Amino acid sequence: MSFRAKIILLLLIIAQLFFIYKGVETVPFFHFGMYSAIQPKMDSVDIIKLSINQRPFLISHLPLLAQEFLSNNIFYFEYHQKNNFVDDNLKTVKKRFENRVSTAHLDYLTPQLCNRYVAKSDFHNWLTAYLQPFCIQKIDSVNYQIVRIKAPF
Repeated sequence: MSFRAKIILLLLIIAQLFFIYKGVETVPFFHFGMYSAIQPKMDSVDIIKLSINQRPFLISHLPLLAQEFLSNNIFYFEYHQKNNFVDDNLKTVKKRFENRVSTAHLDYLTPQLCNRYVAKSDFHNWLTAYLQPFCIQKIDSVNYQIVRIKAPF
């Protein structure tokens, strides 16, 4: 191993230790706390029941990436609605920046780093536009419902 490679490796190790100390979870600097808890046993699972133009639409017919993107956005929107659009990132932003930047800068940064209120109609318009390329017909209506399915055991 060359001297230059050893220096780069040492710098990466120091960076990793710094991020572990700061508790930052960012690629490629993961820390053990991300993997140290046992996952609880799930007794139910939430699924999305989607209909387009009053007809059932199976999300599983979408490409895998589109399935994940659609599902994650619907679940995230529903979560934020239930939470009155108070983003969980707000605590982190305030903790990291409150005493380091001026109030004006913090007021500017907060909406850049945190999600804010999204009208249901805006989300519906986005959802329609996202799904339209996957449909042959023009989409007149899109509805979804989150259904919880209990495990049989």
